[in-house]
Amino acid sequence: MEKDFDARRVINGTYGEIWNDGKGIAECNGFECKIAFDTADVKQCKKFFTGTKITGGKITGTIKIYKVDSSLCYAIAQQSKKGVFKPSTIISNLKDPDSFGAERVKVTGVLFTEATLADWAAGNIGEQSYPFTATDFEFLDKISA
Repeated sequence: MEKDFDARRVINGTYGEIWNDGKGIAECNGFECKIAFDTADVKQCKKFFTGTKITGGKITGTIKIYKVDSSLCYAIAQQSKKGVFKPSTIISNLKDPDSFGAERVKVTGVLFTEATLADWAAGNIGEQSYPFTATDFEFLDKISA
């Protein structure tokens, strides 16, 4: 039997929060983390369409923040000047009070791949994006209907 759909249960990103190495990022206004799979074509006799074999993957993501201070940008930029990059751990928590629960994901081995040193324009709200790669993830909590 199919479940009824209740629009109130759709998760709302307004209730998301991020921690980077245990420090909350209050100015965060968006977060994305995904896996892109590496694939190889598999040709088979007597089959017209090519099959696909997943051979690996890569975790990537982006933290989006309102520009309040220079702390994250400064930390990343200083690592680049020293040539020493310390991986970090990000925890994403999304807990809409009207949903069926919370989804917490821990992403480890995070290396930021870009830092914007300056980007502003008169009349615009300061926002910055910090793309990253990672080596692993773990669901700490998942939403179950």
